[in-house]
Amino acid sequence: MEKRVTMADIAKAAGVHKTTVSMALRNHQNLPQHTVDRIKKIAEELGYSPDPTLSALNKYRHTSKEMARGETLAFLTNWQSEYGWKELPAHDEFFRGALDHAKQLGFHLDHFWLQSYRGNGKRLSDVFASRGIRGIVMSSFFPNSMGLQGFDWDRFSSIKIDYFPKQFAMHSVTNDQQAIAQMAFQNVLDAGYERVGIILPEPWDEYVDRAWSTGFLAMQQNLPDKTKVPPLVYDYRIPGLKENALLPVPAEKMKGWMQSYQPDVILSYSLICLPTLEELGLQVGVDIGFADLFVIDTSGKTAGVIHECQQVGRLAIEFVVGKIQQNITGLAAYPSRTLVSGTWVDGDSLPIRR
Repeated sequence: MEKRVTMADIAKAAGVHKTTVSMALRNHQNLPQHTVDRIKKIAEELGYSPDPTLSALNKYRHTSKEMARGETLAFLTNWQSEYGWKELPAHDEFFRGALDHAKQLGFHLDHFWLQSYRGNGKRLSDVFASRGIRGIVMSSFFPNSMGLQGFDWDRFSSIKIDYFPKQFAMHSVTNDQQAIAQMAFQNVLDAGYERVGIILPEPWDEYVDRAWSTGFLAMQQNLPDKTKVPPLVYDYRIPGLKENALLPVPAEKMKGWMQSYQPDVILSYSLICLPTLEELGLQVGVDIGFADLFVIDTSGKTAGVIHECQQVGRLAIEFVVGKIQQNITGLAAYPSRTLVSGTWVDGDSLPIRR
């Protein structure tokens, strides 16, 4: 394979330092024109061509330095209260990941709550423009929340985290709930369990376009019919229920489901499932296996999947900064979604059975 001609080769032939070659090939104003011409001629004679990967990297670094002088990005939410979303571990981690990565790239990240502007999109876009904000990360929009009428999308680069708002065509980044459900299912099968059940709050599954149940049912397809356990889905939405409240699965509902289908392991969320299992007198890891679809406690007690929510926030910042660099503004003609999978961890709640 023919060796690529490098700047070091040109420098050796021209009798100059490699830095001088780099400056000449960029027509740097600090070099005499005759030096630039001579080095370019030698480069041409040697058959030099720039490495496209390195060129792209250098361009990115240069552009980043130009942008990262304290420029502010907006983190826009529309939860029921200004900071109610922080009570949800995933949403708080989205923000933490975005904030940390913005700082790493030299940006400020300021939080804005849409309701502070009464949902007035025109007013909010004027505020962003007056503050020199060019990039917006939209996160923690309450399902079916409205607002942003009159927002001037063409003035900004934007991306959303998660599934809402749905009324605007936007690129998005979020956790891959379908892959997480499949990862959990496969790991409990590998641990020797056969009758795998899943318990889901209806709003949980509805919020992510049925990704949880889709992943679970896809894994069931190749199992014998006699081992298939129907999902237990229950609705906890009650008028007047406190914001972000998450009620455990009713004991009678779980008891009837378990008696009918006899799962030997349950996939669910600790906060909605473990209190009810305890109420029914069942000990996790002894009477039944359990894998958490959203592991919070990483002490080793609970097996399941850790959501990489901070990585979701970091990617959102990378995407919006990249759009600013390329001067890509407005809504997306063909919206795409970037999905982030999770990390499996073993735990006492899922003893190996094989």
